[in-house]
Amino acid sequence: MMPGSLIPALHDQLAAAQVYWTTDRAEDRADVGMPKPLERNYPRAGLSWNWFCVLPQATHSTDPQPGIVRRHQVYDQTLQRAFQRAAIGAGVTREATPHTLRHAFANHILQSGYDISCVQDLWARADVSTTMTYTHVLKSEVVRFAVQSMQSS
Repeated sequence: MMPGSLIPALHDQLAAAQVYWTTDRAEDRADVGMPKPLERNYPRAGLSWNWFCVLPQATHSTDPQPGIVRRHQVYDQTLQRAFQRAAIGAGVTREATPHTLRHAFANHILQSGYDISCVQDLWARADVSTTMTYTHVLKSEVVRFAVQSMQSS
């Protein structure tokens, strides 16, 4: 579920990440830290492009456990700062975080008529009660619509 307008930007980002991966491969650094069970079952998976980061850091850092120098996924704070700069640049005056996008996406799915179980599946949540928090927005919109309808009558 991705808007078609974002697909070119995603392709551009993947192309930029693949440049990092190719460079790292040439320098014998294109290894991605894998969870131990996966690393045990698929020992070369961490070297493949399929497992490389979509949003890699621009620099390498040393992984504390094995002491391997590798490129990691962009840090949360880096993404949050970039998001804040973009929000300010777009003239957003309310507080917004990347997590706000998650809520907005869930609300738009529900407003479009999808079932709550669709959101639950997308979020990979086992318990529907945590996903039910999005329904309060729909209820308030129904009430607002009813009030507006009564006022225009």
